[in-house]
Amino acid sequence: MHDTICAISTPIGEAGIGIVRISGGESLKIAKRIFRSKNKLTSHRLIYGKIIDPDSNCIIDEALLCYMKAPKTYTREDVVEINLHSGFAVLSEVLSLVLKEGARLAEPGEFTKRAFLKGRIDLVQAEAVEKIISSKTTLAREISTQQLQGELSLKIRKIRENLLSILSLIEASLDFEEELDRERLFKDIFSIKKELKGFLEGYRTGKFLSNSCIGVIIGRPNVGKSSILNALIGTDRAIVTPIPGTTRDLVSEVINIKGIPLKITDTAGLCDAIDLIEKEGIKRAYKAIENADIVIYVLDGTGIITKDDIAIFEKIKNKSIIFTVNKSDLPKRIDIEVLKKYKKPIVFVSAKRKEVSLLLDEIEKALFSSYDEAHIITSIRHKEAMERSLEHLDRAISSKEDEVVSIELRDSIDAISEILGENITNEDILDRIFSTFCVGK
Repeated sequence: MHDTICAISTPIGEAGIGIVRISGGESLKIAKRIFRSKNKLTSHRLIYGKIIDPDSNCIIDEALLCYMKAPKTYTREDVVEINLHSGFAVLSEVLSLVLKEGARLAEPGEFTKRAFLKGRIDLVQAEAVEKIISSKTTLAREISTQQLQGELSLKIRKIRENLLSILSLIEASLDFEEELDRERLFKDIFSIKKELKGFLEGYRTGKFLSNSCIGVIIGRPNVGKSSILNALIGTDRAIVTPIPGTTRDLVSEVINIKGIPLKITDTAGLCDAIDLIEKEGIKRAYKAIENADIVIYVLDGTGIITKDDIAIFEKIKNKSIIFTVNKSDLPKRIDIEVLKKYKKPIVFVSAKRKEVSLLLDEIEKALFSSYDEAHIITSIRHKEAMERSLEHLDRAISSKEDEVVSIELRDSIDAISEILGENITNEDILDRIFSTFCVGK
């Protein structure tokens, strides 16, 4: 039997309302000891009254208390939510009263963990709760809400059911020594593989939705990197002068690209450094390139591509690069054919005229290149489980022994089941998942 837990479920600070939440078998008894009202506590009704310290009989605050009887609650346990005036002193004092009356302080995510353990939601839905809370954009919130409603879970269950159907046919053939229609079964496996690969492709966009995308602006000194940053964000955030080497430190801003937060960083010009400060700036620039999801390589359209440029191209050619040719308002001298061989997008901009729409379009393409709303996943845990499932399916297809195919299919199904939380028995794994939640959720 779970004990009774409590926590402050709203941010601490001065506001209209703050909530202390209680969940567990003693919730109603604790509430009755500290709450006074002329009205009877009825399930799923807000009741006006006062919070009283039972020892001193002093009024702590006016409150609206909602008692929710199990199992029609978030945790499927008795739940009480006390709506108070929000402030550190009030909320802390009421929380202390609840603790003194027998509850214990909830661990991070423990309310949601109880909802999962009681079967109200699966693990995908539980993780979606935390994603909704941490959503930085409308699109991120929409995707997380869909997952909370069970849309992703439904797709995962369908994949598992299809794999179970294939497994049952294989094991029936083993038991009754019937000949398998391997071609038809493997066609079904290939179809499942295709869907799993769709999810893995969707993870790239999903990762950006959850954690934001990191973009970095690089290039030689005085090609207009800082001017392009200013044009992208619409303000003069970076210092712009005609003097090479003006940017010595990293300058970052966040812009919203169709619902994905893009943290974009201007860096020091890449060149042979003259002094220690410049060397440190260039060192940081290369570190930023390593961590970047998108590299905006700025070139001067009125100049030529140098050997140093090519050396840098070769060093970072495996990154997602957008060649950005600046000063399109002036006569061109640059040899575009040199850039074309790297098979990366090439756009022409004029930072001086704030003409960067083509660059924004190309950034959007890079972010949403694998976008398919039906196959978006945002969790690294889901991604890794799907990768393991795919590995087992590959081994099943390559095997000529039906017994081995059966074993690999079982392992593939186990990996898929982990996503839903149905194959996780280790408490440490669950603790790790829910530890990222806030305490009151």
